[in-house]
Amino acid sequence: MKNAIKILFISLFIFCLSLYAQDLQEVYSDAKAALLEGDVEGALLQISVAHALIDEDPNVDPNGNFKNKLLPRLEETANKMNDAIKALEELNVSSQQQMTVDSAGSSLESVTLYADLAKSVSNSTIEKRDSILALYDLDAQYAEALRKSTAYQQMDKFVTQGIMDTLSGKFTVIAGEFTESLHRLNENFKKVSDELNKMKKSASANRAEIKKLEKELEEVSRERLNYMNAISQMLKGEGATENAELNAQFLENNVEGIFTEMIQTEIDRIKGLAEVDSATYKELMQNYDLIKDYNAIFIKHNISTDQSELLAQYERAIKNLTVIEEEKYNTYLIGGIIGGIVIIFLLVYLLSRSKGAAKPEKPVSSPPPPADPKK
Repeated sequence: MKNAIKILFISLFIFCLSLYAQDLQEVYSDAKAALLEGDVEGALLQISVAHALIDEDPNVDPNGNFKNKLLPRLEETANKMNDAIKALEELNVSSQQQMTVDSAGSSLESVTLYADLAKSVSNSTIEKRDSILALYDLDAQYAEALRKSTAYQQMDKFVTQGIMDTLSGKFTVIAGEFTESLHRLNENFKKVSDELNKMKKSASANRAEIKKLEKELEEVSRERLNYMNAISQMLKGEGATENAELNAQFLENNVEGIFTEMIQTEIDRIKGLAEVDSATYKELMQNYDLIKDYNAIFIKHNISTDQSELLAQYERAIKNLTVIEEEKYNTYLIGGIIGGIVIIFLLVYLLSRSKGAAKPEKPVSSPPPPADPKK
């Protein structure tokens, strides 16, 4: 049925061409123009019409140039493009099927899983797409035309926008849960911080209890930072376009207020530290760099105003800390080892001297003088 309709359409088209005295050159030019616009079906239809015109009247192609050279070459290119388009369509379907996110939950780990999945699918899709383009090895003008095809445009949209759109619904739900967790962590941070400050001011302050509270505050700080990292991952996504729904969710949940409070309380925590070792100082600077990155992401997505001024205070607080360099060696231990080695060498030396000393020889007695014969 489909072929019958196609034959009927070609017949009608030929009839219309005869009415308007359209020649073979025009049909060929139209076919090539359609192909250069990525309209492969239109090009193949025009090529069929050209063949039909030649079959109807061989005089339109007296030297056989169209039938034997131009049309076969153009048709081969059109068929290559058609096969490439089918491969791109299949890839588009399989790539979308890989973006399954319903079963991963709403934990901090799930955001990383979603982000990794999006990155993996995006990279894999681009790599396979480029392999398809290389496989069919089209001339530059037709390779460019293939990029205008619907299949290629749909895939490009999927990679740049569709992946993030797939995650947007899930991320919007997670966004609400995460901001609630951050509110809770900020409240817990304030509670522990107040208790710590109260204990430090107490005359009967217990050093072990102070250390315990400082450790608890450090853990809350780390967990809070993990949530901020997850939010930044959701905002960055794997697409080039912003997710308006997700941004609105973060604005509604006042991420800016949470972010500002987090920076300020981190500054207060750092100022409360008397001294830190080099490993802790390095971790604090790394956290500062992360928060500075979050600030840039939040500004870009209109989630928060610029917190550079507060971040400058944060950096100063870290750099004002007294850093204790850990002793790499125990001088007493090293001294004892060196002393022990010296004593061992001395004993060995003395022992070897005593063993090597020669024993004294017994004196050789002179023979008695010969007896006097006169006596």
